[in-house]
Amino acid sequence: MTVTFTREFMLERMFAGDAAFDGLFYTGVTSTGIYCLPSCRARKPLAGNVVFHPCAASARAAGLRACRRCQPDAFQAGVPVEEATFTAALARVDVPGVLSVKALARELNLSGSALHRLFREQFQCSPADWLTRRRVELAAARLLTSADTAAQCQRTQCQRARCQVQRRPVRVARSSSSCRAAGTSGWP
Repeated sequence: MTVTFTREFMLERMFAGDAAFDGLFYTGVTSTGIYCLPSCRARKPLAGNVVFHPCAASARAAGLRACRRCQPDAFQAGVPVEEATFTAALARVDVPGVLSVKALARELNLSGSALHRLFREQFQCSPADWLTRRRVELAAARLLTSADTAAQCQRTQCQRARCQVQRRPVRVARSSSSCRAAGTSGWP
């Protein structure tokens, strides 16, 4: 596969940051060892350090790595950049160590509302549903690949959870008759 445009034209489109040419050619920067989409918002290289490739595979074969800013591999796969970034971050999460949705949001450096929005848009489920599903998948994989029984797997998970969860005091309301006698609303 060859690039059908002239070098001057591709340089012009790259310097202009023209997104219309994303995927039609890839910009390899020899001084940094990366390749980008023509529309990449990173600082533009010197023209002498630029090599053009017809596809991402050609750029990788030349020893270049994908730009972390414009993520040309995600573009080629048809995955939006935000989704690719979020999916990559989720892949690095230690699911057994994450005990709540709040902890997951903290680990991903997101607010609770942003986390819920991303899960709704990309997985059509809540973060709690995703955590439950991942835990079941991990437990199933452990059962299939080890000699552990289901009870042993559950015991290990419960021990891990007990070590990580901080117990909070439970507030219990008084009965209505004792509240009337004390003249309070019911909460201690």
